[in-house]
Amino acid sequence: MWFEWQTIEDFDSWHLAICDQLGYPETARNQATGKLDKKAQKVVAYTSSVEVDGKVIAWVEPEHASGLTQTDLRPSTPEI
Repeated sequence: MWFEWQTIEDFDSWHLAICDQLGYPETARNQATGKLDKKAQKVVAYTSSVEVDGKVIAWVEPEHASGLTQTDLRPSTPEI
């Protein structure tokens, strides 16, 4: 689901807290074995933000969206 923040600072503050709660950065896991893959790049972010119509929006899974404001805004798609 897409959610919105008034400023990038608001998003950054929320994102830092959710990353801390989820234990990021974390070492990636091998998808075939489920074991930690210390050679793989670490997962360092839960989500990323995009600015649309002066708002900051990001995709957030519902279980991590408590207190957030859902939005109908969407990032633009490039024309082919």
